[in-house]
Amino acid sequence: IHPNLRVDLWRYQEDIKKGPQIMVISSFAIVGNDTMPLQHYTSLPKQRHVSLKKTDSYRFFDYERFIHFDIFDRYRYSVGRHGIENLNGTQLSKNKIPVYEGGFIMKFYFTPWPEQLQRKMQVGRTIPSSDIKERRGMQHVRRARNGKDFIEREREGYLSAPLQDFCDDMDNAYINYGNIFTKEYGEICEV
Repeated sequence: IHPNLRVDLWRYQEDIKKGPQIMVISSFAIVGNDTMPLQHYTSLPKQRHVSLKKTDSYRFFDYERFIHFDIFDRYRYSVGRHGIENLNGTQLSKNKIPVYEGGFIMKFYFTPWPEQLQRKMQVGRTIPSSDIKERRGMQHVRRARNGKDFIEREREGYLSAPLQDFCDDMDNAYINYGNIFTKEYGEICEV
């Protein structure tokens, strides 16, 4: 979510001009609210904006991604794009990479529901056996093997975790992201 990510990144890149740059872009796991039916061909963030709350006691969801410039002669993504490593395989610590605070990712994790259910069951079937042997993508494989009831119980567990709505109850630690959301979609929050 960003008003004009391409322009902002172009300006950033023009300002620095000092070689490879990497930033973490924060993300939030969107899990609802699914009380209203999904309206197709309409903005999903306008319809679903309840996320798992990032708290000290509940930090399951770590889906940050990276924004980078000119890095591939020194770095590469680790498996699943969950990290960046030197070409010798040494993982860079996310804690030492600056956070891009101009926007964020809304990962629609268990919403819209039930529309997400079929996708959750299909992904695990596409993972190569070589990756399964390396234990990559096991959350997807478990869902494919265990089916609908397993996935629905998993979703219920997430919905019982601490939640926050981008429209009205962002913690101070994440107020910047709430402000970005409101700037983009504020009219829906006033309903």
